[in-house]
Amino acid sequence: MRESMAHLTPRFSTNRMLREYTERYYLPAARAYARRAGDLALTRELVQWRHAMETHWGALHFGNVDGRRT
Repeated sequence: MRESMAHLTPRFSTNRMLREYTERYYLPAARAYARRAGDLALTRELVQWRHAMETHWGALHFGNVDGRRT
């Protein structure tokens, strides 16, 4: 049991998981937010898009969906 745990433990590291999460998800999201926050025109565009989605969400519909690859 100890030997098998010794082989698995390095692959499942909390420190590694947190580092990867920060590098892959948190930092890119924070950078994207900083870009948007500094761009007033983009901020207005996003607010207008959100308003349009909220206004017209009830009318949204999908036609025939074909999941086959062409």
